[in-house]
Amino acid sequence: MESRKKGIVAVTGARGFIGEQCLKFFHDRGYLVRALVRDPSAAEGLRPWAQGGIFKADLPYSIDPKCFEGGVRALIHCAYETRFKSLKQAHEVNQFGTERLFEVANKNQVEKLVFISSMAAHSEAASYYGRSKWQIEESLDLSQSAVIKPGTVLGKGGIFERTREMIRKLPVLPVFFSGRDSHKKMQTVWIEDLCNGIYQVIDQKLSGKFAIAEEEGVSIPHFYRGIAALDRKKPWIVPFPGQLTLYALKAFEALGLRLPITSENLLGIKHLKHFDVRADLKRLGITVRNFQDSLKTLAQDPQS
Repeated sequence: MESRKKGIVAVTGARGFIGEQCLKFFHDRGYLVRALVRDPSAAEGLRPWAQGGIFKADLPYSIDPKCFEGGVRALIHCAYETRFKSLKQAHEVNQFGTERLFEVANKNQVEKLVFISSMAAHSEAASYYGRSKWQIEESLDLSQSAVIKPGTVLGKGGIFERTREMIRKLPVLPVFFSGRDSHKKMQTVWIEDLCNGIYQVIDQKLSGKFAIAEEEGVSIPHFYRGIAALDRKKPWIVPFPGQLTLYALKAFEALGLRLPITSENLLGIKHLKHFDVRADLKRLGITVRNFQDSLKTLAQDPQS
């Protein structure tokens, strides 16, 4: 069977946006793919691509070791808890959970560990999301493992789809930290280009860190307007005081109130960092669509 010839790839978070797309991408290119999910009974829809099986990986403690049997070429770790009730819970699932997952994988002699991080993860990150992913990056042996740092991922799912839905509903779109930091740009990556980068890491047996995104990036107002144009909307974009809004959000969250935007979101925007991706894309041998070309690709999909 052709899907067995390139080996076995296991994907955590296989029901998530990036995880499911990786599942399909690797299956279509000749790998036998295994899906790792919290609840296998709720993931039967993944069967057409997860022909290697669906296994339980409810971090940190419930990891089915059978998912690593038979010589797994790579583990792609996409799973990450972002809707946590407390930082203690988030740390247990994300950082300790990743540590436990990689321990089990190493014990079962998985050839390559691939951690899906983010451009939000860097030494100056202030959000829990950015700091925690950066700490995991720093804990890995990059002579053997690989870290993928995507920009903002575009496609029918994830934060992009949630942002699009927000733009559909809101008459006014707030832009934060738009004063002296207005030069900051978001670097985006089309989901298939990201999957191709991950594929090249595994197929070429590469190690190290790889930032995968468009080179230049777009301003946040440009980002909003581009998404709105998909639905023929012209949003009213208004600058809001970022630091004051951040204080207010933290106060609401301390009271247990959840709003469409969180303090985590604002901290990510405040500490947005630009990455020079040229060397990484060259090493991978890939090109990445820019924001406008990604939107064109999405607009051409009849189901978009």
